[in-house]
Amino acid sequence: MVPRVKVGGFVALWLIANLMLMVGCESNRSLYQWGHYEVAVHGNLTRPGEFPPERVLDLLDQDLFNAESSDAALPPGFWAYRGMLLLESGEVDAAISAFETEGQLFPESQAFMDFILATVVKDSES
Repeated sequence: MVPRVKVGGFVALWLIANLMLMVGCESNRSLYQWGHYEVAVHGNLTRPGEFPPERVLDLLDQDLFNAESSDAALPPGFWAYRGMLLLESGEVDAAISAFETEGQLFPESQAFMDFILATVVKDSES
């Protein structure tokens, strides 16, 4: 004898599986607002002539404005990279503030930010 499978049970299982797939596909929203960050960092590192610090800072400032206006989170490293660019531009106080912000927003980077801050403060005192 061949066991009978209830069609209703199979249909219910099929519907549940499809609903799970559709719900899983719906959540494609990014955790962070990346904006120009990746392009700016890559361009600054690989083509510094096309992406000088001033241009990258302008792009990051646009991202900062967009993130604040839409209440979105900026990605890890955003504030640290911005701080590095500010430091290159001679804006030491703004760089220190950016490094502190990175450490506050991402506690896993706090030790590294403390190291950078100690180096920046030591260098600015000499």
